[in-house]
Amino acid sequence: MNRLMKVFAKLYPAAWRNRYDAEFAALIEDVDPSWRTSFDILKGAIAMQLRTASLGKIVVVTGFAGMLMGLGVWFAVPNEYASEAILQVVPSQGADPRLSGEALSDYLNRGAVKVLSDSSLTEVVRKYHLYSAKQAKMPLEDILRGMKENILIAPVRLFDMASFEFVYEDPGLAQRVAQDLATRIQELSINDAGFRSDAITIRMLNTASRPTSPISPNVVPIVVLGLVVGLAIGVMLARFRRAPNPA
Repeated sequence: MNRLMKVFAKLYPAAWRNRYDAEFAALIEDVDPSWRTSFDILKGAIAMQLRTASLGKIVVVTGFAGMLMGLGVWFAVPNEYASEAILQVVPSQGADPRLSGEALSDYLNRGAVKVLSDSSLTEVVRKYHLYSAKQAKMPLEDILRGMKENILIAPVRLFDMASFEFVYEDPGLAQRVAQDLATRIQELSINDAGFRSDAITIRMLNTASRPTSPISPNVVPIVVLGLVVGLAIGVMLARFRRAPNPA
């Protein structure tokens, strides 16, 4: 701790250290080393630097600090991977080939509602042990709500094709869960008497893809945001430092 206090003391401006370094070093040796004392020394060094530094130096330092904080956030946030399966909804053999696109789309949507129900997703969470860290801190309802936000069903081609995408921190699990959910919709059209249709068939056009690179977080906007925030703070600190003292 005493060594850390000495390191923080070196952060004071050179002119100040040239004048008070010996006395300050003796003072550090006399006080009881603690985190609070170390923080006080660091706080004093920052305040002294702000009082003596130029506007340009302040802005450059805070901008660089903002970029470093952005990088820290980027490293702290876990990567997310997206896996996608493609489903095709077509008229069954012998059915009217002119079956409307709205009917095909509605059929797929009804299947998605069943597969994305809380009971269905609970099975998936337990089967693949998803969100294990969150399960100790959050109720299952909140976990399922967040999971639904990571599932995207979007049309690939008008009415008869749709992508089924799942986003997760582990690329292997993202692929397995995306394949599982898409397969559940396909199996509904075969095994569920209440959902099965003699006129419509759901096919697995493309099995779930294996993610090779994360889709988030994106380092560039995070670092740029940190830079902008740091520059803004630097300008405000410089203006505050230069503001006239009412006394």
